[in-house]
Amino acid sequence: MTNQKKKHSVIKVAQPSILKEAEQHASTTERGKPGKKALAPEQKASERVTLTLTPDELKNFTDKAGGLPLGTYLKNYLKNNTDLLNYKTLV
Repeated sequence: MTNQKKKHSVIKVAQPSILKEAEQHASTTERGKPGKKALAPEQKASERVTLTLTPDELKNFTDKAGGLPLGTYLKNYLKNNTDLLNYKTLV
C-alpha cells in the first residue's frame, strides 16, 4: 500500500488556466448584435390599410385563409395573384 501512495503522491496535475484563455478569446473576437438586421426605412412595411367586411364576407375570407392571419393571407394573395403590390408595374 505504501508503494501505491508514493506513486500517486509523485503525480502532479497542473490546473489549466481556462479563464485566461477565455478572456483572450473574448477580447480578440468581435461580438455582433444578436438577431436579424433592421430593414431600411423604404423596405419596411409601415403603412396600414383598413378593410370593412360583412359577416358573411368575413366568414368566407376566414375560411379561405385556412387559419393564417387574415392580413398575412391577403398580402400574400395580392402579391402572388395580382399586380397591385408589384411596384415595377406601377412605375
